[in-house]
Order: sequence, then C-alpha cells, then structure tokens
Amino acid sequence: MSGANVQFDWDGSTWTKTEIGAESTKFAVGVMEDFAYITATGSEGDEEFFTLGSNPGLSFGDAEWFFAQDNPQYVVECMGEPAALKVVDKYLSRLDDEKPRGAATDILNELVAALKLPPLPW
Repeated sequence: MSGANVQFDWDGSTWTKTEIGAESTKFAVGVMEDFAYITATGSEGDEEFFTLGSNPGLSFGDAEWFFAQDNPQYVVECMGEPAALKVVDKYLSRLDDEKPRGAATDILNELVAALKLPPLPW
C-alpha cells in the first residue's frame, strides 16, 4: 500500500472510502504519501488534520501543528473516541521526529483495532 492515497470516513456505523480531503462525518483516517492521518472537527468547528507516524515535512507554525504536536488528548476529543488515546499518543507526529515510527497502514489498523471498530476496507 506504500505510496497509495486513500481516505476512509467513519459515520458511526461503517467505513466509507472517500476522496482525500473530503469532510468527515464523525472522523476520517487515511494515508497520503506514506504518512497516516486523522481528520475530525475541532473545537472551533473547523476540520482539523493530524498526522501520525512521522513528521511529513511540516514546520513550526503550520496550522496543522497548533494543537496536534503535543496534545493527543485534543485529537481524541475531536474524534469523540477516548479509546484512541494510547495509539494517538504513541504515533502523533511531533516536530522533533527524525524518523518514521511505523508504516501508515499498520498505524491505522492499530488505531481501528484499539477503537474496536470494523477493519478498514483496504
């Protein structure tokens, strides 16, 4: 699956494959250019984007980093899934990442398993 771009939306009962960047129902997960990500509605009502596994080249000050870089609790609050905390904390991209911490598809499979949701329809 390396290099594939794919996004799955979770509506509360099923996964639906959607276009990259499509707004999520409850939250969405995906792979873009070999990194995993989560999108969910943030505290201000805007769609937020959180990367998992490694720093894909974002710099300090980029909008994506304001909450995600050191706040896994915020990510799971946006998702509405407290059970995701352990996996999100383990893989949430940090600005000081120097190397990847796992394959994107493996990270997302681990996240979905922690949430006890149906497997992603890769």
